[in-house]
Amino acid sequence: DVGYLLMEHASVNEGLMKALANMFFRARDYYKAAMACEGINEYEKAAALYARCDAFEMAAEMYAQVGKHAEAAVMFERFGDNTQAARLFAQQGEDERAAFNYERGQNWFLAGQHYQRCQRQQKAIELLQKVPADSEDHFAAIGLIAEILVAAHRIDLAIRKLAACLSKSELST
Repeated sequence: DVGYLLMEHASVNEGLMKALANMFFRARDYYKAAMACEGINEYEKAAALYARCDAFEMAAEMYAQVGKHAEAAVMFERFGDNTQAARLFAQQGEDERAAFNYERGQNWFLAGQHYQRCQRQQKAIELLQKVPADSEDHFAAIGLIAEILVAAHRIDLAIRKLAACLSKSELST
């Protein structure tokens, strides 16, 4: 493939690299066009081109490079990096999408926490109950479940949940 050799040769000349990017674009070789754009620091164009050829991880990194975190989150989600996508969605205040991605990434505590913020209490409790007993987030998860139950006027259930948690922790020490 001569395209890579051309880009290597053109890397010292920005005008030539732009011409190559244009040539690759017209030839519908979006991956090489994206690489050429990246080579001349046109990260946003590179991101769009990487996305166009389903190179979602590269697109996400390019969007992050220019501070477009919402677009980067979408690309990480498409790539399947749910933890990174969730973190970026959370930074953008998109709790529903953050929760969904944390759930897909099996981070039960953070998923439950974000579902609770979205007023999806039943889903939050369901996921918070999946937090393993040996996890450092276990007691916080139980506390959050109790908080949700108290808000739902189920104080009796909250007390039983906290008591069960405390009795288990006393048995393990």
